[in-house]
Amino acid sequence: FEDYIVSKIESYAASIDVTSYMKKNGWDKDEVMAQYQEVICDNPQLFYVTGEVVYSAKVSGSTIRSATLKNFGYTNTKSEIATMKKKFDAAAEKALAEIDSSMSEVEIALAIHDYLIINCAYDTKLKNYDAYDCLVSKSAVCQGYSLAYKYLLNQAGVECEMITSSSMNHA
Repeated sequence: FEDYIVSKIESYAASIDVTSYMKKNGWDKDEVMAQYQEVICDNPQLFYVTGEVVYSAKVSGSTIRSATLKNFGYTNTKSEIATMKKKFDAAAEKALAEIDSSMSEVEIALAIHDYLIINCAYDTKLKNYDAYDCLVSKSAVCQGYSLAYKYLLNQAGVECEMITSSSMNHA
């Protein structure tokens, strides 16, 4: 599911048919939406996707005939996003240059942490929320830091998950 959604978003799809995944996995609307949100959180390189996605289904009785995710918001045009992706990739490479193959996972985590802390300022205006903001614009709130950290650690081969707290409004 994740690979499918990512490939559709990377090709700037206006809608994504999720019927087969719903049927195969027994998912309802809420589960599809939860799975979609997880894909977005697990792929910080999709920084250019914004807004609420809409679920649409055609149902006959209790049988789902088709189910689609649509109304994706893309922050910019395809050519602008291509330029942004190049900047994002270059910034990520610069950050990853701080590590080498002799480092343990803990040393990698610390090196990337230190790189982000030194090279990104906390956004006190609360406008910069994604990995692009952290790595390229060099200003982000906790979510932007977390997404950039996750992306860089995953690129370095260190598995991690972003954790959020609604009660603390923090990532």
